[in-house]
Amino acid sequence: MRRRVGFIGFGFIGGVHAFAYRALPFHYERLPGEYELAAVATSRPETAEAARARGGFTRAARDWREIIEDPSIEIVHIATPNVYHREVLCAAIEAGKHIYCEKPLAATLAEARAVGAKLASYGGTSQMVLQNRFFAATVKAAELAREGFLGEVLCVRGAYLHSGTLDAHKALNWKATIAQGGGGVVNDLGPHILDLVELLAGPIDAVSAATRIALPDRRVVVGGADAGPPTAEDHAVALVRLAGGGTGTVEVSKVATGTLDELRIEVHGTGGALRFDLMTPNWLDVFDQRRPEEGWRRVPTIGNYPDKNALRGKNAIGWVRSHIACLYNFLCAAAEGRPAAPDLAAGIRLQALCDAVYRSAASGSWCAVEEQRS
Repeated sequence: MRRRVGFIGFGFIGGVHAFAYRALPFHYERLPGEYELAAVATSRPETAEAARARGGFTRAARDWREIIEDPSIEIVHIATPNVYHREVLCAAIEAGKHIYCEKPLAATLAEARAVGAKLASYGGTSQMVLQNRFFAATVKAAELAREGFLGEVLCVRGAYLHSGTLDAHKALNWKATIAQGGGGVVNDLGPHILDLVELLAGPIDAVSAATRIALPDRRVVVGGADAGPPTAEDHAVALVRLAGGGTGTVEVSKVATGTLDELRIEVHGTGGALRFDLMTPNWLDVFDQRRPEEGWRRVPTIGNYPDKNALRGKNAIGWVRSHIACLYNFLCAAAEGRPAAPDLAAGIRLQALCDAVYRSAASGSWCAVEEQRS
């Protein structure tokens, strides 16, 4: 059975999604179905046509609603600027589409809750694109955490660091504006590291945060037009208090000089510790408190994904491989008619965490995470 797929939005990350479809047969022996990239919609006809040609879509849609209203399209990818997520998500949920949504779920927690109100009657499969969960190393780390390897979690430190905003010759994009993105680096990079913190260390109850626009004199360009100076933060740091009693720190930045795409997480517990660095994705660092004399062990996870259909090997992997595994997880769940993880409800949870960071930074005090954990 050939399943038809529609993309709404096709910037850099939309291209990664399309590439992942093409790459699936080279990484998995059996796929859950055959897929046609049937349609793509962007903000303008000329960019939609360019996306059609680049991504190998059957047609370019004149409007995103064409994709939602087409009964032959079963799967919808949402890769628009954040400000459009709520409207598109609500329409896709009402139409019963399977949904693959880029983070964050929406621009604000209020918008995320509006999406959540639609989920009670939703019968499709949804998944957030949180690809950092899907490295073999982070899959293994989550498995160890579930099995109790860490014991009682004492502390966690996570960071996601970029340096792209430092380039004075490169205009900032819509992510630097509150109007288009609902926030800056917290909404952009925050969901990835906050998701891993909760996955490995447990739920966050409260945060004490500070945010900053470090380079306020830069210019933002949206749709080819000057949109003025940045209005959204490019650096944030937060103390976090875990529900289990542990504490930690989370930092996100686009002004971390000398960094590239550096996501790091380290979790310490009474039973052991785990450490992962996105710049060395083929390895998971493990410390077993029962055998402290062994010290830290660097476990080679490379391409050893747990799915029995994954083509294993000794080859090194990279960032794109995590996107392929993330998409495969979603497509398997959709084909089998079961929930995927992390789903849209997980996206609402992450929006609540980002909202707590923003509220704390604005108030200068500790703020509880408002959204009830699912």
